[in-house]
Amino acid sequence: MATLKTALKHLLTGPLGSLFWVLLGLMVVLALLPGQQVSGLLQSYLGFHSLVELTCVVVAVLSALAIFNSYRTLSSQYLCVGSLLALSAAMDALHLLSMPGMAEFSPPTH
Repeated sequence: MATLKTALKHLLTGPLGSLFWVLLGLMVVLALLPGQQVSGLLQSYLGFHSLVELTCVVVAVLSALAIFNSYRTLSSQYLCVGSLLALSAAMDALHLLSMPGMAEFSPPTH
């Protein structure tokens, strides 16, 4: 049986690997920008929280897909972890959409 090393290899070098590296690069660039360029995003809690939640959703989905794509070589325990990651991504996405101020689930506050 393969280990978690195989799943990580699929995540970093597989078909979704380029998306993973682009998102990681975007996070590094945002972290290195001067404060005044990012201050508008950080001043707004909704914008900052949405960015962090969206990053968590993308990482969880990419990790789950990497595990699901290597199902032939992984044990059923890792497939259970992949299913839990997919469930976590769905719950994070619902949490993101239900934040006060987001118009999808809650009415706008005045």
